[in-house]
Amino acid sequence: EREMEHEEGRGLPARVRFQVYGQPRGGAWHLYARAFDVARARTIAAATLPHAAPADVAGGIALVSHRAPTGASTGYAFSDLEGWGEAIETHPEREFGPILACLHTLSRGRLRLTAQLPPLARDDAPVGLLLVPSGAQFQVRPPAWGDGRLVARITETVGPWRTVARAALDPDASTLTFEVDGWDDTAKTPYRVYFEGHVFDGVVRKDPKDEDEIVLAAFTGTKHFTGGLRWNHDGIWFPHADLVTHVEAHDPDLLFFSGDQIYEGDITGVERRPVERAILDYHDKWRRFCCMVRDLARDRPTICIPDDHDVFHGNLWGARGRRARRQDDGGYLMPPRFVIMVQRTQTAHLPRPFDPTPVEQGIGVYYTDLVYGGVSFAILEDRKFKSSPTVAVPAGEFQNGWPQAEGFDP
Repeated sequence: EREMEHEEGRGLPARVRFQVYGQPRGGAWHLYARAFDVARARTIAAATLPHAAPADVAGGIALVSHRAPTGASTGYAFSDLEGWGEAIETHPEREFGPILACLHTLSRGRLRLTAQLPPLARDDAPVGLLLVPSGAQFQVRPPAWGDGRLVARITETVGPWRTVARAALDPDASTLTFEVDGWDDTAKTPYRVYFEGHVFDGVVRKDPKDEDEIVLAAFTGTKHFTGGLRWNHDGIWFPHADLVTHVEAHDPDLLFFSGDQIYEGDITGVERRPVERAILDYHDKWRRFCCMVRDLARDRPTICIPDDHDVFHGNLWGARGRRARRQDDGGYLMPPRFVIMVQRTQTAHLPRPFDPTPVEQGIGVYYTDLVYGGVSFAILEDRKFKSSPTVAVPAGEFQNGWPQAEGFDP
């Protein structure tokens, strides 16, 4: 049964309250839904489903908006989702956020760890300031304190946990980056990040420098779907459970993500301007990457470096950070604020840069080295310093990196 109550020729109201009720009756469920015009205090649409099987109402709750009414180019956004009743079960252990993932490195006795949060409203947390003791803390648990090297770092004790570092929230990157010197890399150390009552825990493994071999898992390019969008495993790869399971089976000592952790047009389209919307669009895509890697990275050092698509660019020649107006100019198409934000989400946990002097437009650098498992790894960022062949070799008539001039010898 369906009831429609809206004036002919008028669009839907800007604010609609959508309500769904369910009640068990004789082994089945009776469901009732309505859309309520808040401003006019009236029902504009309603529907009932009187005999739903219990299996049809089992599972998660989701809200989806298609592009309605007919001919509209946008849909509706949702806020203030609430659910109550005896039939609703909650599983806090399945929550995703507000700490989405933690990436860390351990090198030469220095631990650096970045906790990734979603973009926060200004009311959610102190922004850009050193957080108060109840805010962002990095905590470790004994018995990792046998030699006393970290005792001087303790600022607070909460049960078995010892606070050894605090962090400020980066307002664009939505990250908390902690650094601890004098780390005992000869023992496995449980840790947790505590933020406004929420906890993300993991383990910093002992450095395998005494092992005969170490295992590195290398990744490049994280796509979440294939063209055609079949709504099954053939079309939707996110959240990559099979990939994560197979990598875990090898129990790697170190993870390496070499670039294109996100693609700007993956699943959802790209928003480049204004920069505030671009930042939110990046976080939407980066959040999916965090969901994929969070359990792999919570107890393994992770090297992560951005490539071209991470900064919403295809085939990037950074030309030392200059501004680009077109694809092949050399330099960055996106504003420096955006590029800096991307780098902080992906590289803030790396060892400190060899030379932190920024390039043009104030864009920072992250090239460095990491010593782990008895191996010295050079971490390079060649994209940032390459020249565009279109500019450097005009005789080749390069387009997007490929020579078009007939007979040109590269």
